Amino acid sequence: MAIIAVGAGAVGYQKTRKAPPATPSPLAQPTVPHPKTSSLTPSASTTTLVYGSWEEGSTIIRAVNDDGTNNVAVAILPSGIKDIHILSKDKLLYISETNQHDHGKKIVIYNLTNETTQTLAQAEPGWGIDDVILSPDKTWIAWWEVRFAPNSKILLNGQSRVYTQKIGGLAQKNLIVDEVATETEPIHYPLFFDHQNRLYLDSFIPNGGGWNLGLWQVNADGSNLTKMEEMAEGMFSADPKVSPDGRKIIFTAYDPGAPLQLVATSSGIRRPHIANPNLIQVMDLQTRVKTTILDSSGGSQYAQPRFSQEGTKIVFHKFQVLGPTNSEYQGVFSYNLSTGKINLLQKPEKTTYEILGFSTNGASLLLGGCSETDEVGNLGENYRPHLKEVKKVYLESLTSDKLLSGVLFQFIALLPKSPSSPLAISLAPSAAKLQERESTIKLKAFGMKLLAALRAAQQNDGALRCRERMRLVRELKQAGFLKE
Repeated sequence: MAIIAVGAGAVGYQKTRKAPPATPSPLAQPTVPHPKTSSLTPSASTTTLVYGSWEEGSTIIRAVNDDGTNNVAVAILPSGIKDIHILSKDKLLYISETNQHDHGKKIVIYNLTNETTQTLAQAEPGWGIDDVILSPDKTWIAWWEVRFAPNSKILLNGQSRVYTQKIGGLAQKNLIVDEVATETEPIHYPLFFDHQNRLYLDSFIPNGGGWNLGLWQVNADGSNLTKMEEMAEGMFSADPKVSPDGRKIIFTAYDPGAPLQLVATSSGIRRPHIANPNLIQVMDLQTRVKTTILDSSGGSQYAQPRFSQEGTKIVFHKFQVLGPTNSEYQGVFSYNLSTGKINLLQKPEKTTYEILGFSTNGASLLLGGCSETDEVGNLGENYRPHLKEVKKVYLESLTSDKLLSGVLFQFIALLPKSPSSPLAISLAPSAAKLQERESTIKLKAFGMKLLAALRAAQQNDGALRCRERMRLVRELKQAGFLKE
């Protein structure tokens, strides 16, 4: 979902999902078959990391345990896919048959065991599927379809719809909203489901009008669409993230009384609460009660707060406001919700790291080291820069190991696994053929997605983690989507 685009070092996000492809820019790639596993000591691993990359004409899905064991290819899929979700040990769900705008025709389920594909949903004629999300219990999906206005390549003045559908059986799709994207009326897109399979939507005005304009809640069947007054415009700074149990959300918010703030505007994507995410808050989705976890003391601002798997810790990026126009990045921190103890997990380095998630047992944090290229990909749930490494940080000792390094790749998911099983995901039969020939494979750079500024032209997309805030602002200005 989306980090803030121009706030506090805000590892800057915007919103909607995916972008039309750019002309591929060839990058010099190492001729190694896949990211190399570092020499970690094999252990009773509890987590499997799923990642992917493109070979000519194909998408290669791979998996590796967080102790470095079983770094293998899982599946070979078509290249025109995006937004991959792990539905079960032997099933993937993703958007397929993407076009020049990166809009898909179908949502499909791919069976890893027998390598068959089942169509779950299909876009209406003239429409394209831009995003799909999965409920925590993996029984419901929600997706977003868009249609540009004639002769247009952006969403403004186009149309937007959100649907839900139960997975399995003769399920019918439910139309949640059907809207026209104007400069004055916000439209909606799906963010997440909670533990009761209620869907939450954010609202935004595309192409520079601003995002995070208020959350709405609706039952999965489309009934009882209501605005959440507790999460109205100005009450959160970036897309909330749901807790692993689906009962709470965590998000950055704004304290208008903070003495140190970055300059803001009264409208658009530089509104005060977007430019200054100086609180971390948690809200119980049942009671709607909000609790402030970290405040704006000393000019602190935050990005990407996440719960640990067991819900006892959070992790986040932290920034220090130095003046009205600049802030300093301070690193990745953890916070123990029981003891209040804060630890620095990753200090600022030349390599920028994004938060991938905690290991299943909560003992370590996985960070993705971003490549220097500006190309992005969307094999996972959001647009992300390519990663060049994965670092495993141990929360008790505050030491770290590199888990993967080598070729550029895309993060897809972290999966819990049994210590006794080889991986948390099955291997497709054709993947064995890939193992046989991978010594000769030269993986290609993604190089087929637009840069951040042009990505914002389609809708207001946000999940471009790891890109520096000032570079994003500069590109948006050059593209004409931000005024000086």
